[in-house]
Amino acid sequence: MKKILFCIDSLKPGGAEIIMCNTVNELVKDPNLNITVQLLQKENKLELDNRINVRTFMNNSIFYRKFIKWLPAYLLHKLIIKEKFDYEIAFMEGASTKVISGCKDKETQTYAWVHTDMKKYRWSQRSYRNVAEEKKAYANINKVFAVSSDTRDIFEEIYSKPATYVQNIIDDKKIESYAQKERNVYDDNKFHIVSVGSIKPVKGYERLIKIHRMLKKQGIECVHYILGDGPLLEDLKQKIAKAELEDRIVLKGYVANPYPWIDQADILACVSYAEGYSSVVCESVILETPVLTTDCSGMKDILGESQYGLIVENNDDAIFEGIKKMIDDRNFYEKYVLQVKRRRENFKLENSVKQLKIEIGI
Repeated sequence: MKKILFCIDSLKPGGAEIIMCNTVNELVKDPNLNITVQLLQKENKLELDNRINVRTFMNNSIFYRKFIKWLPAYLLHKLIIKEKFDYEIAFMEGASTKVISGCKDKETQTYAWVHTDMKKYRWSQRSYRNVAEEKKAYANINKVFAVSSDTRDIFEEIYSKPATYVQNIIDDKKIESYAQKERNVYDDNKFHIVSVGSIKPVKGYERLIKIHRMLKKQGIECVHYILGDGPLLEDLKQKIAKAELEDRIVLKGYVANPYPWIDQADILACVSYAEGYSSVVCESVILETPVLTTDCSGMKDILGESQYGLIVENNDDAIFEGIKKMIDDRNFYEKYVLQVKRRRENFKLENSVKQLKIEIGI
């Protein structure tokens, strides 16, 4: 039996964390694999198969950041991992990659996942003393996986190390099932836009205030629902109120099951400044809800060159024009209703799992 360790900061409800849960929940079905998940921090709000071994390192987040940053990788690995595994996988940039890079056992195969556009969003560096230490960490990893072709190309440019694009594992059947658990989430006949994700600067939600002012000024009726929690939630709520847009931008906070909201929306909008690979956009395609997104890493892997969803330039005016056209031009909108149904076939769970097993070598 092969022993596989997945290392990640925590299991707070985020895109990468959900993808990791999907991944290990599928791999553990193989009787030849023994799966362990090492959480670096004590935050576990996501569902794991009970056959998976779950370990937690620390629950003091302030001390944890300093601990990870200032201790060398080999010592972190010795303190945290402790036992021998056949495969050790860092599922996120930053802390988990640093820990796994400290593995000294030559018989253990090490892997690291890259989810982020490393040019636009370098949050991972807070886990390292300097850039050179982060580059050394990746140099010590046997193989790097990237969640999109854009993410792969950017990583290779910065770190001068090959990476392999692997499609995220998304449980399409589960998403379809969860989407049916609640009906009539929208209680009016307006055009409904939904966005899903943590309320933080990179997601670009604040720009929606200007965009909806412009839509309102032109008499375009719609309601934009934002599902997610995060550090900017209260600030965003106050700014929406100050702009008198509470009837057009509705903050729902964290929603455990966002799939009925995506399924019943007219469009899903991703207005991020940067993404690595948007799981939410994939989920919208699975539920056959048309997508409008800014031009971020990974979007063309999901939507082609705007064939299967509308990709707009990453600025406020382009987002406004895209939303306006989706609402005003029925033929334009219906084209994406049809095209997203065709694209849905690309996101089958069994195909993604098969590819991943081949790449890891299990």
